[in-house]
Amino acid sequence: MEILVIFILTLLNGFFALSEIALVSVKKSRIEQLASEGSKKAKTVLKLLNNPENFLSSVQVGITLIGIVAGAYGGAALSDDLTPYIASIEPLARYASQIAITIIIGLITYFTIVIGELIPKTIAMKNPESIALSVAPVIRIFTAVTFPLVKLLSGSTSLLLRIFGFKKDADGASLTEDELRHLIKVAGKEGVLEAEEERLHDNLFYLYDLRNRSLMTYRTEVEWLDVTWPQEKIREVITSSAHTRFPVCEGDIDKVIGVLSVKDYYQCPEGTPLKSILSKPIFLSEHMLVMSTLKVFQKKRKYMAFVVNEFGTVEGILTLHDIMEAIVGDLPDVDESMEPDVFEREDGSYLVNGAVIIRHLNQALNTNLIPDIPERYATLAGFILYELSNIPRIGTKLTIENFELEVIDLDGSRIDKVLLTRLPEPVLDEDEDSIF
Repeated sequence: MEILVIFILTLLNGFFALSEIALVSVKKSRIEQLASEGSKKAKTVLKLLNNPENFLSSVQVGITLIGIVAGAYGGAALSDDLTPYIASIEPLARYASQIAITIIIGLITYFTIVIGELIPKTIAMKNPESIALSVAPVIRIFTAVTFPLVKLLSGSTSLLLRIFGFKKDADGASLTEDELRHLIKVAGKEGVLEAEEERLHDNLFYLYDLRNRSLMTYRTEVEWLDVTWPQEKIREVITSSAHTRFPVCEGDIDKVIGVLSVKDYYQCPEGTPLKSILSKPIFLSEHMLVMSTLKVFQKKRKYMAFVVNEFGTVEGILTLHDIMEAIVGDLPDVDESMEPDVFEREDGSYLVNGAVIIRHLNQALNTNLIPDIPERYATLAGFILYELSNIPRIGTKLTIENFELEVIDLDGSRIDKVLLTRLPEPVLDEDEDSIF
């Protein structure tokens, strides 16, 4: 009879251990989906998951009480039956009672760990969803029954912590950015996230560290309209370009008047003064975070911003298109062919767009070839200018690690195309490689 009671207590311990691991391991998003489909059990699980401290404390109370009862009952009942057998051994007769208790407690502990802990937890980890749905109603009832005891224990714990000068850390369970990035990488490796999904998540984290200067189009590359030009020239520039918006200035790019929408331009009668159809420009600091700029775009319903330095000089422009490219990669403009930023040639070299973001280049090459330092440069062209400290000419070469970078095309002073060639590994002569 005593063995049967101990066995039942061990099974109860296993039930609580099984329930705890299943409820902790189950995917909340999946349970929310089942609950939205009308599953009553899923709704019960969801209620438990929304207050994890309550059910975890209740389960722990159950496990602790079972352990105490099993140890006390088993030690007292079973040891009395075992003591006479040990006492029959003459050298052990004097300590028969103590030895019997030790053996019984050891056996109970062993079976409790194996049957009441390890096996149930292993099963729960392999099938958390189905088990969580099955045990949730029982655990919820048990949680309600033990709620007063749990509150008493929780209050006592908090009081003692305050007495000893400890404060409860409300944010202790929150994930840091590095931990979340690691989880995303693990999800990518295990196939939970597709490679493209992992890259997009990674780019979003990266975007939070970028400033406007890193993504803007520099003033020397900006195509803008001069309000003093004749209407014919303005129309010619608009019709020959694929841009949907143009910065409009007066004589100089630092004298910004507004932004012209090509759609608005064509909807107005011919001869309409250009100034009358311009939208108000917005000016943002070059040191402003890109995510803050995105919020400005959303709030003011704007597509383009002029990036200025501390002296108010226009350094370039930043568009919503630029921000989207930083997240998803290169996007074609209207009527623009989709040419990849990094193209691998048959000989193993790479033809690279000078405007490619360093992070995207390193991802394409599957290496950390170029140090990613957003506060100094953001693109391959910016890196080359930073290293050379001057405007390169066609044919200018730069060596970094086992790659040679050669500027092969310039658009004015802008680095348009760069050829990356992997350098051959140095070959040692046999004499040099010999050991004497």
